[in-house]
Amino acid sequence: MLPAGEWWVCAFAFGTVIGSFLNVCIWRLPRGESLIYPGSHCPYCDHQLGPADLVPLLSFLIRRGRCRYCGRPISWRYFGVELLTGLIFALLAYRFQFGLDFVAYSLFTAALIVAFFIDAESFFIPDEVNHFALLMGVGRDIYGIAQNETSHSLIDGWLPHSILTAVICAAIFVGIRILGTALFRKEAMGLGDVKLARAIGAMLPIGAALTSFFMAVIMGAVLGPVILLVKQRRSPPSNEDAIQEKAVEEDIKIPFLRDSLESLQYLLFLDIPITIWMRFKRRPESEPLVEDEDWQPGATHIPFGPFMAVGAVAAIFIGNQLTDWYLRWSHLGMLFGGKS
Repeated sequence: MLPAGEWWVCAFAFGTVIGSFLNVCIWRLPRGESLIYPGSHCPYCDHQLGPADLVPLLSFLIRRGRCRYCGRPISWRYFGVELLTGLIFALLAYRFQFGLDFVAYSLFTAALIVAFFIDAESFFIPDEVNHFALLMGVGRDIYGIAQNETSHSLIDGWLPHSILTAVICAAIFVGIRILGTALFRKEAMGLGDVKLARAIGAMLPIGAALTSFFMAVIMGAVLGPVILLVKQRRSPPSNEDAIQEKAVEEDIKIPFLRDSLESLQYLLFLDIPITIWMRFKRRPESEPLVEDEDWQPGATHIPFGPFMAVGAVAAIFIGNQLTDWYLRWSHLGMLFGGKS
């Protein structure tokens, strides 16, 4: 049996390997490319990468962030994703030891990392990522129920907690989406955020899930203006951008009925078989399946998915503590039979 410190080193090394694969997902999923074929290659010269080029972290540092075949610079994101995944996996090993929870939360956070970087760049979260994260939450809960684990049980003898909390969290974001559209006459939240909220609800206890959303809102409120300022300095919005954004806002109606009917598929999980059916339809491999192909982000749009992903990862480690602190601070714990 290895000492705890060595286990954490193993978890870090394993995480960097997974991070290398996550880089493939981050690059290929928005472009509708296969994750398997072709093998890893330079995005500039398309040269097939050898084993020496694929050693996590070290290959990037040894080559000083450049392709050894064409000499073009490689984005630091590749190194950052590998390092970030390794660190999170090490922390998860410290938090959960090396049991089933470590595996489930590691795969869940891997999906969150992919969602973070794709949404930050492309303003959408692929269904494959959201559905995989949802599967991790529901699957872990069902396995716990089958094994009679005390932290996993059925509500009224038939409903898993993961399903109920997933529906609750999705319903909250559906309500925000419909209400925001009605108040601001523009799309207030993407469907990818609704699906990600559902996955977070399936994986985390309801208190930790709601805490993660609260942290996401706080981060968005604090960092949002900073991000907008940086974006405007790098590329000031043109008159065409302003005209296009205004035209999109004026074109949006208040589709209460349509949005309400559309939201039912996410609350009833009907979008999953629909997505699978869409995948079986013949579609050019280079054409990604996005949420809304007609929607284009405006100059003032900021993706909320990255904040949700960071909030969910933070909630895994400190969500219960923050929830307990808030209940004590607000004296709401008395309503739930707790101590104030």
